[in-house]
Amino acid sequence: MAMKTLVKNCPFCKKVVEQRAYASWGRQPSEQDKWLFGTPLRLCPHCGKLFIDKDIQELAITGPRRQDTAIVGQASLRLALMGVVLGALLLIGRLNVLAYIAFGVALVTVGADAALYPTRQKKLEAERLASEKRLSDPGYARALKNAGYDIPERYLTKEEAT
Repeated sequence: MAMKTLVKNCPFCKKVVEQRAYASWGRQPSEQDKWLFGTPLRLCPHCGKLFIDKDIQELAITGPRRQDTAIVGQASLRLALMGVVLGALLLIGRLNVLAYIAFGVALVTVGADAALYPTRQKKLEAERLASEKRLSDPGYARALKNAGYDIPERYLTKEEAT
């Protein structure tokens, strides 16, 4: 599978409000691959109307995905595996220097991803705190509940929780 492109149009004026690529190399993309964390309430820059973007999820509601908490991502593991296979083939072909370069690239790929893990987790925690802060606003939580989101009771007033 190649890169997939997501194009978002405003439901009111139909103009493009976002266009981005998301990776799905080597497997069928899932709906979660399209997700970004943040507020699903979007303001169209063209017509100025608010709409709900279902591909943006509140982290305090959905929780992190498995790929968000992985120390080494699947793409890095695939790249490292290709480097190891290429290195092995180069060793068989007696191209030792190129083989060691391929092994080095594989090792650096996994190492860099693992080294960036604390930074990714800090960003995820910051987004979780921002999500909880947004949901602590009863009007915001009510708007998401009315849009079909399953809002935990702790973010709703007693009348809205029922």
